[in-house]
Amino acid sequence: MRLRALALVTLGTLPARPARAQHAPVPVWTGSARAASLQFTDTTALAALGGVIEYRALGWLRFDVAPTLVRTTSGAATMSGLGDLPLALQASTTLPSPLQPEVAASLIATLPTGRAACGLGSGKANLGLELGAGIAPSERVHLWADASRSFAGAITLSSLDQPQSTWLDVNGDVDILPRWTLSLSAGGDVGGADSGAADREVGTGLSYALSGSFGLTVDVTHRLAGAAPRWGLALSLGTVTTGLSALNSLSPLTLQRQVFVGGSGASIIRHGRGKGAGGSGGGGGGGTPVGTTGC
Repeated sequence: MRLRALALVTLGTLPARPARAQHAPVPVWTGSARAASLQFTDTTALAALGGVIEYRALGWLRFDVAPTLVRTTSGAATMSGLGDLPLALQASTTLPSPLQPEVAASLIATLPTGRAACGLGSGKANLGLELGAGIAPSERVHLWADASRSFAGAITLSSLDQPQSTWLDVNGDVDILPRWTLSLSAGGDVGGADSGAADREVGTGLSYALSGSFGLTVDVTHRLAGAAPRWGLALSLGTVTTGLSALNSLSPLTLQRQVFVGGSGASIIRHGRGKGAGGSGGGGGGGTPVGTTGC
C-alpha cells in the first residue's frame, strides 16, 4: 500500500507534457505519414495514403509539400493512383497577450499530377487560401476558427468541398493528460453552388506525444448533413501535426480535408457527375467513370 501511494503521489507531481507540437522544439525539416479512409455510402468510399514534408524557413514561415496516393471505390469498380500535388506556404504569429491570440494564413497551390480522366485529379492547376485565428483561454485549452476557399470557383481546394463554396471550421484542443490532447471540431460549406443541402460534419481526435514533437494522431469524423462523408478515419504519425494549415490546430475536419486537397475522385463518388474538371467539385472531374477502360 505504501509503494502504491508513493507511486500515485509521484505521478501526480510529474509535469504535463501535452501532445501538441508547440510545446516541443521543432527542427527545420519535419515530416509525417498520413492515411485516411472515408465512407460515403455502403458501396462508395475514398481512401488515401501519403505524407507531408515541411521546411521551416523562419519561426513564422513554413513551406509544405504533401504527395498522396488515392483510391476510389464505387460498387465493384475501383481506381487508384497518384493524386494532385498540394504545395503550401504558411505564415503565422502569436500576439503578446494573456490569451495568446494567433493569426495565420496559408496559400495553397495544387499541381495537376493526378489522372483527371480517371477521377484522380482535376486536370488543372489551382490556388486557394486559408485564414484562421485562435486563442488560449488557459494553458491546456486552445480554441480555433478558420476559413478556406479556392480562387478557381468550380475547382475546389479540397475534393470534399462543394463548388464555389467556403469551408468554415471551429475547433477546440484540450490537453487532457500528460502527452495526450483531445480535439473536437465542427464545420461545413457556406455558399456552395449545389442546390442540395450544405455539407455539415463533426469530428473528434486524440493525439499522443511519443517523443518530443513526434506523435500519433487518430481522427474520426461523421456527417450531419449534405454529401459529406458518412464516416471518416484518419491516422497521422510524425512531427508535422497541423498538415497544410498555418494554424497550430489539431482540427480533425481540417486535417481530413487536407489529405484530399486537389482532385481525387470524391466528386464522382459523391455526385456521379463526371462532367470534366470544370464542372465537378473537388477537382475530381474526369469525364470517364471510375474503373472503365479509358483509364
